[in-house]
Amino acid sequence: MKPTKHSAFSSCKRLNIPFYRCPPIASVFLGALTVAIILVTQRFTDNMHDSYVALVVQISIAASLLLIFFLIINRLQRNIERIEEEKEHQHEIEEMRNEYTHIASRDIAEASTAIKWGIRTLEPSLDQLGKIEQQTLMRIRDRNDHVLDIVRNLTLLARIERKEIVISRAQTDINAVVNNLLTITARRTKAHGAQVVYVPPPEPIFVDTDHIILADILQSLYTYALERTRGVSDAISLRAFTINAGDAVMARIIIADNAPPIPEYMRKDIFARVSRDPNTGEMTSTSLGPHVAHALSELLGVELIATTTDEQTSFSITFPSNTKKK
Repeated sequence: MKPTKHSAFSSCKRLNIPFYRCPPIASVFLGALTVAIILVTQRFTDNMHDSYVALVVQISIAASLLLIFFLIINRLQRNIERIEEEKEHQHEIEEMRNEYTHIASRDIAEASTAIKWGIRTLEPSLDQLGKIEQQTLMRIRDRNDHVLDIVRNLTLLARIERKEIVISRAQTDINAVVNNLLTITARRTKAHGAQVVYVPPPEPIFVDTDHIILADILQSLYTYALERTRGVSDAISLRAFTINAGDAVMARIIIADNAPPIPEYMRKDIFARVSRDPNTGEMTSTSLGPHVAHALSELLGVELIATTTDEQTSFSITFPSNTKKK
C-alpha cells in the first residue's frame, strides 16, 4: 500500500507546525515581502542617472531575494518531511511494540494460567502441608494472579492502541455486572483477606452500554484496589445508585478502598502510565489498572473520576443521562 499523500496545509496541521513555518503560508508572506522590497528598491534606483546600473541593481536584489527565499522554503519543506519520517518511524516502532506485547502477553498468560490451575489442584491438599509450604504456595498463587492481571491490562491496552475494540451497546443491568465481578474475583479476594462491602441499588438500574467493556473497567479498578489492601485491616466498598439531574437520571458506580494512601506525587498522575518522582527525578511505573480503565471509559463515553485522600481512594463511574430504572 502506497503511503497517503497529504497536502502541505493538512501536514502542518497534523504535525502541529506553527503557521509561520508552514511552506505555503511562508511562501505567500515571503513573496509579498519580495515584491515590497523590489518596489522600494525601484523607488530609490529611479533617482540614479545611469538607468543601466539601476536595472542591474534591481535584478541583482530580486535574484538574491528569490534565492534566499527559495532556500528558506526548501528548508521548511525538508523540516516537514523529516518530522513526517520521524512520525512514521515512531508509528512503525509502536506497531512492533504492540505486536510484541500481544505475543509476549499470550505466552505469559498461557504459562501463568497453567500455574494457576496447577495450584488449584493442590489446594485440596493444603492442610497436609506445613505452614511454611502453605505460605509459599499462597504467595506463588498471589503473585501469579498479579501477573495475569498485568497481562490482561497489557492486552487491553494493546487492543485500544490498535483500535481493535468494537463497542456493542445494549441495555445492561449494573447489578448483574458488579455481581459477576465479585464472583470471578472471589478466590483472589479471599486470598488477600480484604473485606468487601457491596451496596446494590434498591431496584435494578439499566444503562445503555457495552457490558463487556464495563466489566473490564470495573475489574481493572477493583484489582487495583485489591492489590493495595493489606488483609482484613482494609476494606473495598462498591456502590451503585442513580442521581437525579433535572429531568434526567444518571447512574453512578463507586469503587473505594481504605488501603494505604497513594503517594502525594502520584495522585495527580493516577491515570497516567508512568509518573515522575519529584525527589529523585526518576520515572516510576504505576499500576496499569487505572490507566486502562480510563482509556476504556473514554471509548465507552462514561466519566471516570478519581478522588484520593489520606483516608480513602475512590473511583466514580458516571453514565450519560439515559439511565432507566425497572
